[in-house]
Amino acid sequence: MPHQTLEELSTAFAAVFGRGIEEKAPRRLWTEIGAARNQEALAWLKKTGFLHLAAITGVDLGDRFELIYHLVKAGSVLSVKCTITKENPDLPSVTGVMPAAILYEQELHDILGIRISGHPDLKPLILPEGWPEGVYPLRKDWVVPDGGVNSG
Repeated sequence: MPHQTLEELSTAFAAVFGRGIEEKAPRRLWTEIGAARNQEALAWLKKTGFLHLAAITGVDLGDRFELIYHLVKAGSVLSVKCTITKENPDLPSVTGVMPAAILYEQELHDILGIRISGHPDLKPLILPEGWPEGVYPLRKDWVVPDGGVNSG
């Protein structure tokens, strides 16, 4: 499958996941997947040659989180978006499929409070020692305390 056209890739992806892959700009591809199938979709895409996970972007949209997995193949970037609710911010880990996800998933847990089930180690990664548990600085509802973060 590594030498497929975008049309062939999109059609095959849609047959399995119900949605195709679009080219939004030259070498910038895009699709969406249900969060429950993110592991399966990334494993499928890995078999087509998208071997490198460049980043995972997490965005707080108020009532939900949007997560975008950025995969790279031969200079093309495929962004795979999934959405989870803020009330139940659970997502299965993709570290078994894409080992590079380990630090990105830790970061999502640290700064957005997303629970990554099956992750091997969700200890704090980027927040300073002593940071309060359950306080996630990139959530829209987080407010900087009077006197700054180090006050108290």
